[in-house]
Amino acid sequence: RPPAPQTLRFQVATPSPVLTQGPPRISPDGRILAYNATDSTGVSRIWVHPLGSLTAQVLPGTDGARRPFWSPDSRFLGFVAGGKMKKISVSGGPPTVICDAPTGSDGTWGRSGVILYDGGGVDPIMRVAAAGGIPTPVIRPDTAKKVAQVGWPEFLPDGKHYFFLSVMPTPALCIGSLDSKKVITLGPSESQVQYLPSGHLLYSRSGSLVVQPFDPRE
Repeated sequence: RPPAPQTLRFQVATPSPVLTQGPPRISPDGRILAYNATDSTGVSRIWVHPLGSLTAQVLPGTDGARRPFWSPDSRFLGFVAGGKMKKISVSGGPPTVICDAPTGSDGTWGRSGVILYDGGGVDPIMRVAAAGGIPTPVIRPDTAKKVAQVGWPEFLPDGKHYFFLSVMPTPALCIGSLDSKKVITLGPSESQVQYLPSGHLLYSRSGSLVVQPFDPRE
């Protein structure tokens, strides 16, 4: 029998010019850590840290980037900067503009080649092709149902269904689909939720990081 899995804890050193770091995002293949960080000049850029390396490198051309997110194949990072949704290869090269996103923020990239991203305030969650195009809304706040805000989209492995948070008036975790307008409310949530390949949800509750079993087929 294989040995019982053990918990692994380690620290990722902060690069010397960095003053503040944003939330880390691990690539789908589990090999690279990406995050936005601000240096002493006040400029935010994307940094990538291969987990087999002791150092991180900045990605040129990502000035002003916020909260990067991975492509399903771990080759690209999507991000918003300068009012544009962009993507950049982690192996190098200039970024490519996907669409205008003047209030864009958190994003998620599905296996079907679709990107979802949120905005601020009462902005809807938007949909755009990863290859580029004109974004369209998929989930809007609904004052009739007392839904004040929607945000933090996160695709499930099928590339069609996705989590998002709906504030009504307290945050609740919901599931939507690219193929349907039906929305399922799962329950209260205090943070963004991420689906793990092990079949669990990772999120924050009462100041603790917790995991919960979840079957996306149900």
